[in-house]
Amino acid sequence: MLLIEDDKIDQLHLRSILLDAYPEIELSIAESISDAKGYLDQNRYDLIMSDYYLNEESLDYRMLNKLNSINTPVIITSGRLEYEFSKTFNKLDHITFIDKLDINNRTLQTVFTKQINGAKRQITLMHDAELLKKKVEILDLFTSGISHDLKNPLNSIIGLVDYLEKELATDEEKVEVLNIIKRSAHDINETLNTLLNYVKLDYTCETDDSITSKKHIQTIYDEVKGQFSKSVVNFNINGNALINAPQVAFDIIFKNLISNSIKYKTPNRPLDITVDIRESYNDGVTIIYSDNGLGFTEENKGDIFLAFKRLNSSKDTKGHGIGMTLVKKSIELCHATIDYESTPGVGTTFYMKFSK
Repeated sequence: MLLIEDDKIDQLHLRSILLDAYPEIELSIAESISDAKGYLDQNRYDLIMSDYYLNEESLDYRMLNKLNSINTPVIITSGRLEYEFSKTFNKLDHITFIDKLDINNRTLQTVFTKQINGAKRQITLMHDAELLKKKVEILDLFTSGISHDLKNPLNSIIGLVDYLEKELATDEEKVEVLNIIKRSAHDINETLNTLLNYVKLDYTCETDDSITSKKHIQTIYDEVKGQFSKSVVNFNINGNALINAPQVAFDIIFKNLISNSIKYKTPNRPLDITVDIRESYNDGVTIIYSDNGLGFTEENKGDIFLAFKRLNSSKDTKGHGIGMTLVKKSIELCHATIDYESTPGVGTTFYMKFSK
């Protein structure tokens, strides 16, 4: 234990009480703030007791924050004149103030028990956080390893197919078989990337970004539309608002919604996609995304966010059945909500609400 006290009489008084209550305690005594900083830099203590007013110098915020940052229980003693002022520091973790005139074995035992239990809880939380961090690191290494081990053979297959296509360019039947192999390899690669994104999503969205919604959604649309160059799409965005959310998660939401709209459009009419952005002072930002695509039935409504569940199983439409699961998880990481309604042959509308 470290006792920080400049008054010799108070030193003797506190030392006597401490050793009487806890005979086995190892006690170090610092007589000034500079002495205390030296002790704290060189040693780790289970408990610290400090006078609030040392050598005509009160503990400043920097010293209090130093005491607070080391996650050790701290008791600040003060006279009655400083007591009311010193209570303003009670918001600091691990720190308790007691009046010098109230110090006795009973008050010390009560305060010690409270502080030590608080420190134990803090240590447990820190330990749990460290374990979680290690598990995330292991998961990252595992997913990176799996990605490497699976992507290398896929890239080799695609490379070999490209070579064989050139060698067999005059044999249309064999070239078509090679194209099927290549498309299958690309599909596996896309599914693998989606699964890896799902696994990594939680720890790539730890902080919020400031997103200008209209401009950002337009950029996402332009990127996705480039993959479906033959599709005719009327895309309109109305309104604008600033949204605080992880950009990675926000991108996943609209990439999947837009690509699904294009994949599952009605064959006999142009696809219309409308995004309405509405900002409310009290309710945050609501984004209404609607299309006039195939839609889905009421009986399938509960399945839309299930992994590997495709509501349209057409062989002509590529998909891995995890896109909307990613949307749901991304919505949660954005601290948002999502609801939807759909009518077969008419289209689907999603209602997303983002907090400010």
